[in-house]
Amino acid sequence: MSIHTQWIDSENTVTLAVKPMKVPLAMRVLRSAIRIYSLLSAEKAGRFVNRLWFTPTRTGGGATFEYLLDNADSYTRLRFGTSELPVYSWGSGPVVLMVHGWSGAGIQFGPMIEPLVQRGYRVVVFDAPGHGRAQGERTHIFEMSEAVAQVADLFGQIHGIVGHSLGAVAAVLATTGGLPVNRLALMAPPLNLDHVVDLFGSQLAIPQPVLDVHAGLLEEEFGAELWQRLDMTQLVRRLEIDGLVVSDIHDVEIPSLHGELIAGHWQRCRFLETRNLGHYRILKDSQVLEELSAFLDG
Repeated sequence: MSIHTQWIDSENTVTLAVKPMKVPLAMRVLRSAIRIYSLLSAEKAGRFVNRLWFTPTRTGGGATFEYLLDNADSYTRLRFGTSELPVYSWGSGPVVLMVHGWSGAGIQFGPMIEPLVQRGYRVVVFDAPGHGRAQGERTHIFEMSEAVAQVADLFGQIHGIVGHSLGAVAAVLATTGGLPVNRLALMAPPLNLDHVVDLFGSQLAIPQPVLDVHAGLLEEEFGAELWQRLDMTQLVRRLEIDGLVVSDIHDVEIPSLHGELIAGHWQRCRFLETRNLGHYRILKDSQVLEELSAFLDG
């Protein structure tokens, strides 16, 4: 199966070097705590790590565009289980639903809102449970997927969905689960759960025996077939809609190869590989936005 691959360079970056990220103090402390805990008991440390897995961090991503939330054309508090999720929309026309990733927030798509509204779309963003301005403290990918479906129900027919990082997985789960949509764009999507667990372990320097306990607890809660259920190459095979996958070669969290492999298993998909944007700037780049807009226009 052939896929269309295209390079897009950031207009604001001239160097190809990727600077090592400085580890925040809070993460260094957490790493030390996990290491010490693991020396006492890998089992107990694994259970502690498992609780961390389900607890997103409320970050300030998209803070530059926070003002847009107060000027949304519509605002709804969606009842979701025992929590409420904030849902915002701007513009009128075909609905484009944005799905943020883990520890993200809907307003991370702020740079895309006005340009897409001017293009004639109604743009919808929301905060998943435990994220942004939403209630709750813990969540997981299947709950995020259900949130996508329930937010979509508020607006009727969804023309397009744009998912970033783990939000891309939630969007695919919702779509393969029966949510009707015309076009689906995935930004920096992870290939499978194995990589996400390994990334989690790497970020927190979790010893392998502790990470093994965590993986076992995931299987206890969601079943041993969990790894297959979250294999994106298998999920996208079931999609019969047009797709766009965008990954950056300098993304230190999700390798661009993941996006290429996902696109390669998707019958009707185009793959774009960018440079110098990393994991988050891919949502801000004007050229990526232009490609996304053209894709949504069809």
